[in-house]
Amino acid sequence: MDEKESTPLLKACVCGSYNLVRYLLSAGADCNVADKWHNSVYHMAARHGRNDVLQLLVDHAGKHAVELLWTMNNEGKTPLELAVNGNHASTVNIILSMKPPGSDSAMFQMDKWLLHMAAEKGFLEVVKILIQNGYNVRLRNADKKLPLHAAAMSKRQDVVRYLLELAYRSISSVGRSCAERT
Repeated sequence: MDEKESTPLLKACVCGSYNLVRYLLSAGADCNVADKWHNSVYHMAARHGRNDVLQLLVDHAGKHAVELLWTMNNEGKTPLELAVNGNHASTVNIILSMKPPGSDSAMFQMDKWLLHMAAEKGFLEVVKILIQNGYNVRLRNADKKLPLHAAAMSKRQDVVRYLLELAYRSISSVGRSCAERT
């Protein structure tokens, strides 16, 4: 480790050097280490949208990867939150595909506001992936705001349009179901 408590593997994950990460892992580099801010190699790969590196790390760690993907750094952020913050939709998808068995990631207290964050920032593809993975479009934050409000207040027209279309389809399907029952 250097003065920033970083390792060659952590640095390689930041740079996204797949071949170097693969070499370091084959040479016995420890993928459980973290820097002084408790960012793991998974945090680094997710923050920078390094999908090939993230997948390599997941494959290398096996079952243990699930646990590592859901750990928090010293700011309380998971690799998922860092991927959402960076608008790395495919990285978000990889991480959500690794949900711990029997869990609903949308219910994790630490990550339940990610849909609001993505909507506010206008990250449409990330919003879609979060919703497809069970994040609740009707969840209100402490200010009683929905993800739709977050998008509208930030003038994120694409996200507002998508959320409104989603709401319309939901209402239409409920209306048809009710009409079919009568």
